[in-house]
Amino acid sequence: MGIKVTGSSGPAGKLYQEFYTEGGIMQYYIFPLEYENKPYTLEIDYTYKKYKLDTNNVTANFSIYSDQNLNNKIDSVYYLIKDEKTIPLKKRDILYNELNKKYKIRYTSELGITKFKQVLSTNGVFVMTLNESKIFLEPTSKTIKNKTKIDHKLFKSIPD
Repeated sequence: MGIKVTGSSGPAGKLYQEFYTEGGIMQYYIFPLEYENKPYTLEIDYTYKKYKLDTNNVTANFSIYSDQNLNNKIDSVYYLIKDEKTIPLKKRDILYNELNKKYKIRYTSELGITKFKQVLSTNGVFVMTLNESKIFLEPTSKTIKNKTKIDHKLFKSIPD
């Protein structure tokens, strides 16, 4: 059967994609959003699979680009809303660590569906702690614009 893309044409098609996977499971993929604080860049994308028995987890895959190798140096990564509410990316597993023009370390993590919706519906920042120093990664103007454009239809089709 393979994968059948079912939606996300027009402006939303550049922001997210929804499609059926094997067994008729609906999957949503949100294209990478970018956060920066030179010389660091964080790109994060999200995947949610809607099973017949609802699950509450969204996979968050993110890459951090830097001039230095960050392997074993990142203490935590979390999303900060208005200097008060934090949404941690827990259980970070390294997918790979490589060097091209910059160091790139790729992680996978999970978020609950409610926290995922909060991240996408607010203009907070990602905070990365390196050796107890906090680095605030601000959304790029394109990320801010894209987050505000994500169709509310997407959230209506994903249960809390």
